[in-house]
Amino acid sequence: MASPQPMGVTDILDSMFSLYRGNFRLFASICSVYYVIALAADLVNGLSALLLPSADDLSSIIGVGRLVFLVTSFVANLAMFAVIGTLFVGATQVYLVKRLTARAAFRQTKRRFWPFFVSGLLYGIVIIPLILLYRLGWDFPLALLCLGSDQLFLCEIYLPEIADYVIDYIFLLAAFCVGVRWIFCSLAAVFEEKSAVQSLKRSGELVKGGWWRVFGVVIGIFLLTSIILSILPMSWGLISGLTGDAQNGEEVPQEDVNLLDTLESLFALELPEPTSWRSFARYAIWSSLDYAIFCLILPVGVIGVTLVYFDLRIRKEGFDIEIHVTSEEA
Repeated sequence: MASPQPMGVTDILDSMFSLYRGNFRLFASICSVYYVIALAADLVNGLSALLLPSADDLSSIIGVGRLVFLVTSFVANLAMFAVIGTLFVGATQVYLVKRLTARAAFRQTKRRFWPFFVSGLLYGIVIIPLILLYRLGWDFPLALLCLGSDQLFLCEIYLPEIADYVIDYIFLLAAFCVGVRWIFCSLAAVFEEKSAVQSLKRSGELVKGGWWRVFGVVIGIFLLTSIILSILPMSWGLISGLTGDAQNGEEVPQEDVNLLDTLESLFALELPEPTSWRSFARYAIWSSLDYAIFCLILPVGVIGVTLVYFDLRIRKEGFDIEIHVTSEEA
């Protein structure tokens, strides 16, 4: 990559793919760690669902199945945190045109793991409740505010639903606002070596005055990765056709879904828990494909966020000059 300089939105979107292509082996090596751990955890869950009693069985061994699920989920999520942090380390070094191996990247992440982990945890503690409030809905008795019996009937029919949608999307907007403001906390933790709380503050400082631009670029990155990940439904259809089974031949009922349900459908599809060794084989095939595609696409988003981070630092702090001075001194 050329010397660091301010980039436009299209430059950022183009550069994240070129950096990924040029350093594919590094990013693939990093993601392979999560692939192996997450797939193993998923297969263990599938085996426990197949071999342990169903929920209708009151045997105490059900607790073992739940414990297996909790342990494997914890291990897989911890692995994801470690891999994402390592991807950020790799992306920063690639941007700065420095040679790095996957092993060295993991060593750097290990040194900064807990500030990175806690900052991400704080990020989730704020964002997840806002998303849940949006998804679960919010009943708001706006009809009580209506005055006069002539308007009360219309208020009871329409206004509560309207208010419900308005309040729901207020929560979603709040999640977007906070999410964009703190989106660089991971980079502040692993690259600038800030503490967890300082990482959140640092991210807010960088985004301040440029929220809409950051939001636009992040949405662009999200849409591009979504388009690529949309091959998942086609893959699922192909696998179902080859194995001769899709949801046991039953048509999946269409239900009302909100915005996040629609977006999530681009990222993940779930098979029912295996009930036979044949269904477990399908479960294993789909899981391996699901995690493989996810691991292939994950670095793209991480590189994109890293490019936006450096672009902001160049525009606000003259980071490109700092790099030139450092390289000359070296």
